[in-house]
Amino acid sequence: MRKKLLLLVLTVALLVSNAFVAVAKPLQWQDATVLAGSGLYGSSVQLIHGVYLIKTDKVTYAIPNYSRGPFMERWLVLTAGGPTKVALDGRNIHILDAEGKDRAVRLVWKIANRP
Repeated sequence: MRKKLLLLVLTVALLVSNAFVAVAKPLQWQDATVLAGSGLYGSSVQLIHGVYLIKTDKVTYAIPNYSRGPFMERWLVLTAGGPTKVALDGRNIHILDAEGKDRAVRLVWKIANRP
């Protein structure tokens, strides 16, 4: 009896989790170019926040140079002047790094490109 109840609970949990994945909106990837990497410095002249500028056709984005995972931070590896792809997801932006992996980072600034 317990095994059947446990199996039923696991089945329902699996179906519900798959339903949320199916409802998630797919990312709309855009071609982009990495313009440069820079940093914001504190009063003791230590780097406190690095920033990459990523340019698309319409907008230039400033993003931090690291992505946060559930257990650790991972530095982004991007090539200045090199191509990449980005996709917006609310206040986060997904970027394909030099290894081709999708890294989600918080968006720092959005700068409209002049026409």
